Amino acid sequence: MNKSGLISAVILFVMMTAISCQNSQHIRTHLERQWREEAYPGGLTILTDDSVLAARFDWAAKQALSYVHSGDDPVGKWYEAALPDRQAFCMRDVSHQSLGAHYLGLQDHTKNMLYKFAENISESRDWCSFWEINRFNLPAPVDYANDQEFWYNLPANFDVLIACYDQYLLTGDNDYLQNPVFINFYQRTMDDYIEAWDLDIASIMTRDRFMNLDAPLDSSYSFQVSRGLPSYGEGEPVRLYLGADLLCLQYQAYLTYESIIRLKGSGERADSLQKVLQDLKEWYNLHWWNLEDDKPYSALLTDGTFTGNPSSYILQSQILDGSHKQEIALQGLLGIEDINIESQSYLPRLFYDFDENRRASEELMDISRPLKERKEYPEVSYAVIEAMIEGMMGINVQAANRMISTMPRLTGTTKWVRFSQVPVFEGTMTVAHKANNETTVISHLDREIKWRAAFPLKIDSLLVDNQVIKTQSGATLSGRETSWVEVTLQGGDSVTIRGL
Repeated sequence: MNKSGLISAVILFVMMTAISCQNSQHIRTHLERQWREEAYPGGLTILTDDSVLAARFDWAAKQALSYVHSGDDPVGKWYEAALPDRQAFCMRDVSHQSLGAHYLGLQDHTKNMLYKFAENISESRDWCSFWEINRFNLPAPVDYANDQEFWYNLPANFDVLIACYDQYLLTGDNDYLQNPVFINFYQRTMDDYIEAWDLDIASIMTRDRFMNLDAPLDSSYSFQVSRGLPSYGEGEPVRLYLGADLLCLQYQAYLTYESIIRLKGSGERADSLQKVLQDLKEWYNLHWWNLEDDKPYSALLTDGTFTGNPSSYILQSQILDGSHKQEIALQGLLGIEDINIESQSYLPRLFYDFDENRRASEELMDISRPLKERKEYPEVSYAVIEAMIEGMMGINVQAANRMISTMPRLTGTTKWVRFSQVPVFEGTMTVAHKANNETTVISHLDREIKWRAAFPLKIDSLLVDNQVIKTQSGATLSGRETSWVEVTLQGGDSVTIRGL
């Protein structure tokens, strides 16, 4: 090729490259516009190079929103959180679905449902609420006959209390701290409910399994056998004496109640709960750990024997003392093979929290795959949204100090991902991760917030919009080292933080 031909070739290459870049920018702009136009009612949208991840998010958001009711039902705004087609919501499912629901813009629906549970706590039901409420604002007949004959899983009050506080942290809605209905529910649960069902550690191992009945026990009648079922496990209610999930959620509820009381300025009462928490944790680790086999117990049967099946609640509650026990409990869950969809839906978020990111992603993809059996159970789609936002993106919101935290946990084929219109406080934000060493946050809020940008690596400095900032160090729940910096964002600010 002569000199003239070479110059022409170079010019042609430059022109083609420019056209290619323009086309790429045009395609990306078109995709962003398309996602904005297809935004869900809450506004949450995704952009990513991972087409499978995008498709699973799309399925989960549409599936979850198909269960939403915002019309003129007597119960008010609600979403289905029970067996499909039951037209109702139950305490366990709402407690679990509430985080995913928040990110889909369903804060008002969740608040209404949690309020319904709180307002229906009653002494005539031994400080139980209604386990399941239907669209007619009535206890679901399948679970309730009257105040003496009804189905009720005892972990439920604790679970709902925790969910209420989580909603406060996400939204800053002070009703969760000040509304008399919510406050009454918290107080009755942590005092009267525990007393009525003998759930104090001094009596819980010797309590009557079937109590607070007004007629002789009929073991064939579920409304007696399961009126005060001491676990979420429902397989053999007559043989079940006590479940670890009840104890773990009770411990977590004490932690939560202490936080609520401190925010309300009752420091002395909160200090007294510290002793209760310490005693419960020590007692649990003494009585509910199998020293011979070195693994946790999951249930105590009425014949006095323990069982040891893996339980997500044990890790979720952080009741175990020491990394050794935690690792054993985690390995038990990682090795589980036969599990129902309800229990499996807890695993993606939990595995992300404990740095099992690849396994978390696999579980997330499994529960949302096209041919997954029973994936239409309402809990599943909401759990997928929660696992993506709080697990994979590591987004954590703390209204008490008006702070958000992020931690990228991308794996496999996901090189970058961006979620727009993520609901926090009174507005939204955009969060984008590139690999696991770069995060961009755009604040769409009216007021100032703090942002703690954490990364799963040990590094001395990070670039904050190309300014070198010295990091602080921390650790995850599994003990993995992290590095983080904290910046202040004003409304409209866009900041990128990345590793050097």
